[in-house]
Amino acid sequence: MSTRALDAGLRSGEAVFDFKVQLQTDAVAMPVEDVTVEWDETQSVPVTVATLVIPPQRVDPSGEVAARCESMSFSPWHGLAEHRPMGGMNRLRRSVYMASVQRRGGIPAS
Repeated sequence: MSTRALDAGLRSGEAVFDFKVQLQTDAVAMPVEDVTVEWDETQSVPVTVATLVIPPQRVDPSGEVAARCESMSFSPWHGLAEHRPMGGMNRLRRSVYMASVQRRGGIPAS
């Protein structure tokens, strides 16, 4: 998302993001290594574990804060080992993500 798009969106209202998880209740029906299998939400209802609310605000695309934010990165692997993404697709995603951060000149999160 561009800084201008972010500015336009946050000027018009807050942004709300729910973070959900699905617990694996059946290793056969819900394999971690096969991303083509959709996990049945009746077997494991997604649970909201956090909600992020970004209040309405102005984001100056030429400002110091925007420049600092552009040089930052986020990594879901920067946390407790038991909360990190699982499976082969996520192992690949991690490599691609880190290459993207380096290409952008961002500061990789550990």
